[in-house]
Amino acid sequence: FLSRTQINVLHCIPISAIFGDNVAFASQTMTWYKGKTVLQALDQLTLGEKDKKELCYPVQDVYYVNDQRMAVGMIESGVMKVGDEVMIMPDMHKARIRTIEKYKESLTKAHTKESVGITTDTPVYLEKGNILAHTDSRLLPEKKYKANVFWIAKDPLTIETKLQLQCVTQSTLCKVTSIFNKINTSTLEAITDDDECIRSLEMCE
Repeated sequence: FLSRTQINVLHCIPISAIFGDNVAFASQTMTWYKGKTVLQALDQLTLGEKDKKELCYPVQDVYYVNDQRMAVGMIESGVMKVGDEVMIMPDMHKARIRTIEKYKESLTKAHTKESVGITTDTPVYLEKGNILAHTDSRLLPEKKYKANVFWIAKDPLTIETKLQLQCVTQSTLCKVTSIFNKINTSTLEAITDDDECIRSLEMCE
């Protein structure tokens, strides 16, 4: 079931959050379970090699530093270098990275998950929510996309519902245009009727 949502199960851990069973320490009441605790499982997780992926740099904010505009944010994937030509989405303006700044130091290169500030060689207007990628990137702005949704709100989600979408550092309004592949998460059975809405604890695309 979960493989259909591109989720791979690494561990199935029975826990009790109230009593702390198998969270930080092995449960004294679930003696039949011999696997890892939640913290042990988390400690074994490793990050993928995101440096090898395309550059994705969401702008978190923009400040004036020494009379120049500096965009700051965390590199979600890829590598950024001084001199790289980048595309600023969604406006699709182009610029080159002039400087990469970190606290009290200047860098020539920054890697995935590094939080850095940047300046560009041309006075392009950068603002919170912009995404920077290399000019040959496959990342492009889209007006419509497909998402896997697990609905937990009390009121149903219906077609034409307007939602506030948080995409990295940008918040924007969106509207549901179609609902399909509904699944009852309690029974894992497909729901074939009523494709106009999704109710609490149902999943869909």
